[in-house]
Amino acid sequence: MVYEVGNSIWRNKQLNLRDSVDAVASLIEPGLEPTAPTAKSASRAMEVARETGLTFYDALYIQLAEEKRITLI
Repeated sequence: MVYEVGNSIWRNKQLNLRDSVDAVASLIEPGLEPTAPTAKSASRAMEVARETGLTFYDALYIQLAEEKRITLI
């Protein structure tokens, strides 16, 4: 997630350098814990990808949101 959001921040021309640096740092401060896919979660993500036509990469986010029972924005 840090990579995805960081890339979006980098592309946002409305943010100056200081705001961009602060925004990307705030992604790490709350203590977000990286999660590596397991065989089970990767299998579910593949199901989601095939069912929806999304990329496997994007389906991993959906699978993780399902697993953690959180809203994906």
